[in-house]
Amino acid sequence: MKRFAWLSLILLLVVALSGVDFKLYDDLDIAASIARLEKKDLILMFSSDSCYYCIKFKKETLVDDEVRKLLNANFVMVEITYDADKKSVILGDELKYSQLFDVFGIRGTPTFWFLTMEATPLTFLPGYVPAKDFSAVLRYIAQRLFAKGVKFKDYVKENDDFLCEPKLVKLSSEEIEYLMKLDPLVRKLHEKPPKVERWRTYVVESTDLAHTLMELGVSRVVLSGGE
Repeated sequence: MKRFAWLSLILLLVVALSGVDFKLYDDLDIAASIARLEKKDLILMFSSDSCYYCIKFKKETLVDDEVRKLLNANFVMVEITYDADKKSVILGDELKYSQLFDVFGIRGTPTFWFLTMEATPLTFLPGYVPAKDFSAVLRYIAQRLFAKGVKFKDYVKENDDFLCEPKLVKLSSEEIEYLMKLDPLVRKLHEKPPKVERWRTYVVESTDLAHTLMELGVSRVVLSGGE
């Protein structure tokens, strides 16, 4: 029995460690700065510690590997709670997190607001969303299908396997240092690895390596562009 218990524990650990990494931020300004540097959209998850469906979303939807890959590849996500002490300046004026609930017209949690990397609001989604449906929403928004006249109700009928549109980003060494300090998912490469995780952001110094990663479909390739 003891041997079986140990084997079960090992299997659980393997499963836990084999999932896709993901970072849900709690600081809006940091999340917004990362979104600008990585050229990704920003998702504001208005939430509450006592909200049943917020907890359900984080425990069930946000642990899904497909959801995490799509988020990592295209978005930076931050959780906003009704806090009168924390402040943000992403909208220009300094606003308390509690004021953001009024600014974005939040009437219930969870509510998801999608913004561009410049913090321009795109659209919002109220309520709990299961993993399969949330994946479809992420693909739909990441591809800007709403701007192309595609209705979501028609889109969900399709079998779309979109992950990301690869982008090459040139940053200064100072910006790269800032990015690697605050985004735990960023990896620095000096040569092509045996396995490439397309949903990651890779930092490289070689133009050839950058182009190789782009050809492999990596979401974001950051090339050092000097000071």
